[in-house]
Amino acid sequence: MRRTLPDRDDQRTTERLRGLGLSHRVFEAGSGIGGTWYWNRYPGARCDVESLEYSYSFSEELEQEWEWTERYPAQPEILRYIEHVADRFDLRRDVELDTRVTSAVWDGERWQVITDHGETVSARFCIFATGCLSRPKDLEIAGLDSFEGSVHSTARWPHEGVDFTGRRVAVIGTGSSGVQSIPVIAAQAAELTVFQRTASPPCSSGARSGRWCGTRRPPRPWPRATTRSGPSGPASTPATSRPTTPTTSGSWTCGRPRSPT
Repeated sequence: MRRTLPDRDDQRTTERLRGLGLSHRVFEAGSGIGGTWYWNRYPGARCDVESLEYSYSFSEELEQEWEWTERYPAQPEILRYIEHVADRFDLRRDVELDTRVTSAVWDGERWQVITDHGETVSARFCIFATGCLSRPKDLEIAGLDSFEGSVHSTARWPHEGVDFTGRRVAVIGTGSSGVQSIPVIAAQAAELTVFQRTASPPCSSGARSGRWCGTRRPPRPWPRATTRSGPSGPASTPATSRPTTPTTSGSWTCGRPRSPT
C-alpha cells in the first residue's frame, strides 16, 4: 500500500505496481487527484520544464496521442493531462480520496497504517509519496492580523479563484509563484505593488510559442537522457565572463537561454 498525493510520478508508480501484480491502495488527502497540480491554483501557475519532457515515458501510445498546447504547460492543462492518464489506465479505482494517514508503524514484519477514518491497513511495503513541500508555511508578518483587506497565499489559493477587478493589490515576494502570478494579477487589478527583497533578471519563457501547438515527442530508440533537452536545446549552457546584456536580450526574444557568440 502507499500513502500519497497522486501526481504524475505517483501515477507511474501505481501503473507499475499493477503491472507487477501487487495489490495496493492509494490514500489521498485531497478531493481529487493531481498532487501539487490539484492543490496549487494560483494565477499563472505552470511548470518550469518543457511539456514534452514533463510527459510520461512509459507508454508510447500515450506520448503520441496527447497534444500539449504550450511549451511550458500551465496548471489547468497539466491537471487535465494527469486526469486523462488516470482515466486511460483506469488508475482511479486504486485511489481513496479525502483520506489522510495519521500513523504508520513498522512492527518488525509489516507496516500498520491507520487512516483518519479509523481504518487500519497492514502492508509489506509502504511508499511515502507525500512530497518535500506539502505543508504550507504560515505568514509571519507584523500587523497582518489587523489588515482589513483579504489575504491570500499562493500555497493555499482558493480553487474557485479570486477576482481582483478594480482592486489595489500588493504581492510580497518574487519567487517562482510570485513571478508567475504577478503578470496575471496585474492584467486584472486596478493597481499592483510588488515588494521584493532581491531583484532577479527576467527571461521570457516563450510559453505560448505558436510553433509548440500540436508538437509530439518523436519515438525514442534509447532511454531518456540524464541531461534534459528538447526542441529548444540543452537545459543549461556553459558559464562565460563575456558581457551578458546581448545574451539576455537574445534570450528574451527567443524564450530560452542562449550562449554568447
